[in-house]
Amino acid sequence: MKARKHTARARARRWVRAMVTTAAGLFLVTGRAADIEHGEALFKEHCAACHTVIGSVRDKSGPNLNGVVGRKAGTEDYGHGYTEEMMASGVTWDIATLQAFLNAPALMVRGTKMVFRGLPDADARLDLACYLEQVTASDEPTPNVLCAVER
Repeated sequence: MKARKHTARARARRWVRAMVTTAAGLFLVTGRAADIEHGEALFKEHCAACHTVIGSVRDKSGPNLNGVVGRKAGTEDYGHGYTEEMMASGVTWDIATLQAFLNAPALMVRGTKMVFRGLPDADARLDLACYLEQVTASDEPTPNVLCAVER
C-alpha cells in the first residue's frame, strides 16, 4: 500500500509541475524578439560562476550547459551528481521550461541544489534561455518560435 501511495504522490507532483510549467509558458512570450547579446551578458553575470557552455570544459560547481536545450533534466554526466528530485522531475529542457526554471528554480524542482533565487524579469529569462539555445545548438538548429518572436 505504501508503494502505491508514494507512486501516486510522485505522479501527482509531476503532474502539478507540468501544469505549472505549462501555465508559466503561456505567460513567457513577451512580444519581442529575444536579445541574444543581453542573454550572454546575463549568463556571464548570473550563471558563469557555476556553469559553462563550452563543450570540452569540465563541469564547475553546476553542470555544463552545452546542449541543454532538448536534454532531459538530470541525465547528463555531471561530476557533482544531481539530486533525486532533479532526476525524477521528468523535465525536458526547452525554452519554456528553462524560463520557468529560471523564474524560480526551487519551486519548479523541489530539492534542487541550484542556489539561485531566479530572474524576475520575463524578458531577461527569454534572452537567457534563447542564448543557451543558440550557443549550444547543433550545426543545423531548428528555429524556435519563442526566440524569434517579432511583433
